[in-house]
Amino acid sequence: MSGRLIELTAGKVPQRAIRHLGSLPYATSLRFDAVDFGTPTANLSWNQSTSMRGKVLALDLYNVTETFNVTTLNAGIEIGIDGGDTDAYCTTNRGILALAAATAQNFNVNDGTLINGVDEIIPVSGIQTLTPIANTGGTPAGICDVTVTILNFE
Repeated sequence: MSGRLIELTAGKVPQRAIRHLGSLPYATSLRFDAVDFGTPTANLSWNQSTSMRGKVLALDLYNVTETFNVTTLNAGIEIGIDGGDTDAYCTTNRGILALAAATAQNFNVNDGTLINGVDEIIPVSGIQTLTPIANTGGTPAGICDVTVTILNFE
């Protein structure tokens, strides 16, 4: 039934198709404001759906309010299990550039800039965490907004 659900929605949606709408994949975006990569101490977490698994599709960094310092190793982001494997689902592999005001950076699974973790798929339920990784060398710095886009599916 679910394979035909999309083609059935062109006109009136039959009652037998409506009961399956909740099982269709959907994307959600989570926004974290003013993430501090210089002194990453914030708890940036969320609860995964109680009925759907997930996969991180993209990370967007924008609205830079403090320039990222890049000396030895760039800053990065890991997404994983709260209180466990911090890069279980994906990582930017310390790929954040020296972002300044009015610049942005995107990581996504399509172009390979977002590296899958060992688990890759976020299980149903549970707390997931975004962990900012400070740059090394010099004085760690960098503050920006981060949006995580997750595909939720059965």
